[in-house]
Amino acid sequence: MKDPKEAVIYSRFSPRPDANESESLNVQIERCNAYCTMIGLHVIKVFKDPEVSARTVDLADRPSGAEMLDFIKAYKVKNIVVLRIDRIFRNSDDGHSTMSKLRSMGVSVHLADQGGLSMCSDTAIGQFVLSILLGAAALEPALTAERTSKALRYKSHRNIIVSRVPPFGYERDPNNRGKMRPLESEQKVIRKIVEMTNSNHDPSDIASWLNQRGLVKRTKVWRPSLILEVMERYKSRQEIESNGH
Repeated sequence: MKDPKEAVIYSRFSPRPDANESESLNVQIERCNAYCTMIGLHVIKVFKDPEVSARTVDLADRPSGAEMLDFIKAYKVKNIVVLRIDRIFRNSDDGHSTMSKLRSMGVSVHLADQGGLSMCSDTAIGQFVLSILLGAAALEPALTAERTSKALRYKSHRNIIVSRVPPFGYERDPNNRGKMRPLESEQKVIRKIVEMTNSNHDPSDIASWLNQRGLVKRTKVWRPSLILEVMERYKSRQEIESNGH
């Protein structure tokens, strides 16, 4: 009979760790091992995913994540131990669907140190708490992205350079290298894009019209996605101006 106390450890390190993601793979594994010793789990394999985002890459699409899922299925391992929920999931859709599959296989997910507490998905309360944590893990980066987007839009409206190359319609201000100024030749193109959009031309038609007249986007031909990008930036500036910022 298969030992129900066999376990695997999964660790992941973010490509751009913040203060809450500073644990190295080895530190995560050390703390997971200590948890396993404390509750009597027998670790038979350790999986490491260095430099992988859990928000944009599902567990089954990560090299070691996929290997681990195949391993526990082949060897009927019943326990996965991670340091925290965000080490294994930050995408709530992936988290909920994968947790459902693991439950159907009789596999429990253990959190060795979630804010100073340990927990497991093998009880109804554990499953409930983990579902809440999955939502929180997905919410945090979404809020960060939202705040970052608002900050970048505000800086762009103030003509502050936010990237190496100013966006279409602008050039670096020679009198202040930290700022940009409107480039009239490209502003004319933007005005034409806005005019055609307001006349119900779709992005494909606008891109074709611009390309046929040689009004290229610097070194690129116009594509529908670039038309949408210009319109999104234009609308953002209009929104900020209308709000009085």
